[in-house]
Amino acid sequence: RMQGSDIAIVVKALETNEGSLLTSLDLFDGLEKKEIVPPSALLDLDNALQAARVRTITRFNEALSSNATAPFSRMRIMFVGQGKAGKSATVRSLLGKPFNPDWDSTIGADISTGITSKRCWTKTNMKTDFASELATILMEKQSRDSSKSRKIWDKLKSNLSPTEKEVPYPDYPDKENLIEEKQKRSFLGVSKDPPEEPEKHFLLDSDLDPLRDVSKARETSAHDLVKKKKARKEIQRYYNSDLISNVKGNSDSLTLSLWDFGGQQTFYTMHHIFLTKSGIYLLVFDLRSFLVPGDSVESLEYVRFWLQSIQLHAPDAPLFLVGTFSDQVDSNMVKIDSLIRSTVKGFSCQIASNEPTIFYPVDNMSENGVDILRSDVEKYARGDESMKQEVSVRWMAFLDEIISSKTERDYLLISEVRTFGQQYGLESIQEQDEALSLFHERGLLVRLTASETLKSIVITKPQWLVDGLSKLIRDHDLHLNLKEFETAGLLQEAERTFGDGIASRDLLEFLWKGSQVEFLIDLMKRTMLMSEWKSKESYLIPSLLQADIASRHELSFPANVKYDFSEKFLPKGVFQRLVCLFVESSFRKGVLDENTVVLRRNFVSLNVLSGGKVELYEDLAEECILISIESEQDFEKVSLMAESMLKKINYDAMNGGLDWNRSYVGWERQNYIGRGNQEKGIGSRRQNSVKESKIKESVDLDSFLNNL
Repeated sequence: RMQGSDIAIVVKALETNEGSLLTSLDLFDGLEKKEIVPPSALLDLDNALQAARVRTITRFNEALSSNATAPFSRMRIMFVGQGKAGKSATVRSLLGKPFNPDWDSTIGADISTGITSKRCWTKTNMKTDFASELATILMEKQSRDSSKSRKIWDKLKSNLSPTEKEVPYPDYPDKENLIEEKQKRSFLGVSKDPPEEPEKHFLLDSDLDPLRDVSKARETSAHDLVKKKKARKEIQRYYNSDLISNVKGNSDSLTLSLWDFGGQQTFYTMHHIFLTKSGIYLLVFDLRSFLVPGDSVESLEYVRFWLQSIQLHAPDAPLFLVGTFSDQVDSNMVKIDSLIRSTVKGFSCQIASNEPTIFYPVDNMSENGVDILRSDVEKYARGDESMKQEVSVRWMAFLDEIISSKTERDYLLISEVRTFGQQYGLESIQEQDEALSLFHERGLLVRLTASETLKSIVITKPQWLVDGLSKLIRDHDLHLNLKEFETAGLLQEAERTFGDGIASRDLLEFLWKGSQVEFLIDLMKRTMLMSEWKSKESYLIPSLLQADIASRHELSFPANVKYDFSEKFLPKGVFQRLVCLFVESSFRKGVLDENTVVLRRNFVSLNVLSGGKVELYEDLAEECILISIESEQDFEKVSLMAESMLKKINYDAMNGGLDWNRSYVGWERQNYIGRGNQEKGIGSRRQNSVKESKIKESVDLDSFLNNL
């Protein structure tokens, strides 16, 4: 017996199968509740459903193997700003979660995934089967296109003569087959691949297989990796009817990769690794702070700092200014708006204005303003040109293979990634690199490209990398629990690390639980966050230094070089990386004397060459770096070393956006360099000489230091 509710279930089942068998419901026309259905009718229905499923699976497999493309509807959104400004609370509000006044401040960065649906954002787990989803989208698109074509054909036939109406509906080949050859020649707007130079892969030092016993970077030719072309791997996925219902239910949705960056200054030196040129930025600040005289100046400085950083790393990305605790400052909104407008004046950032104020006022406790912010961010995301970029199922299968790779490591060697690319038909290195760049920009993995060594690894779990770095680079006052170090018998090492910036190998083993320690050490050295202090025993992390010196007047030597960044700005992390390079260079030359080195947050004194000491000083007020040189005979060489180091920092960590003026004080300048007293420094947008120095900038760190 079949009741009315049973028929409703059948209808739902048929709709899930794309409505292709809705005519089968004619079997049940006129049935009343509890009326007996003939067994033959149920058998017909069962056969029809089975046939529909077979057809659907066939179309699904055809989509998996096709070269058709569809937009990759995923956007990266980055939340930045001063600590305790309400960034995490804003992320929670946008995701529809309640306000939590006891929420801890973010350590490093917190990465989450959200999906948009009918102006609501919902937190979700990151997908692990991108290929199946895209194949289903393509299948649905083809179904809609075929349905439209059939309707047009039927309309045309209504105007034909009886004889002409006998002409059958044309069986056109699938659209993706028509463009398959074209896509083989041109993918995502890239013309036929030019002849490729052999790619060099540098393997990071590590004690983990397959890098065991590797003591230095080694080179292998890409032609050795791909010369034996393998047959394209068939993309195989299990079809599940939920795929169609999910795609239909989220047909207009976007996936958002939400990066909530910690706001404490300690983290700023490592943020440069993760800030991308595309995506959407939300600069969050506490509106209440602008009404307190002392706090107002500091808050405006933070706003200015982040405007400068975003302009440096992502000048074309949309930027939303978000003011929190708006319910508590409602009567002062005009005054605060005037302060913010005067601060952002002159910046070329793509600010999304929310008139009558330039910022978006929100209150995460009452949720006032959250809907407007959410709606406008989503509107900008949908209108972003990068969202129109289309990808193939092959690219998605390539991504699936990377992020689901079963290894003991949270990163892959580029040789392994190249093999995956070959298996799924991404046969050129150029196309593979385009895919990796897209996945990096959308927040799915981390692929650093500043040097050949960094290009040779792909971080498959971005949160793992953030957490690993943040266990070491963290705020001394907010995020440090000395009790755990005392329990482990490492209290003295912890105090030295988070006070003097010197970390022992034992402490690193403890912090990272012995997991991939060599890899993280090597990565931090190559991103200039760490340098050798004692070989394999201890390491210097300049961003953890605490004490300052009073002023530049404490510099010991009369001759110095001044690098003035004030025309733009001096980002956090430049001085710390410069210290790393000088210390690493001294260590390798065998002139580093730990007993005579002076280490402060804004000052370092050390032996660089055999002739005498060099002092480095950062003046944040004047946005300049001073290098004071003891030995007259070392003046020229140290000056050129510093210039080369700044170029490398600019290229590797600062997106080539730094500009500086260089001037000299002390001995007769012309005896050493030979040009006027004032000289323009090398900034990527200022002089052609940057191109001439690219060899030094883009080489591996080992080669760079060895050739200083």
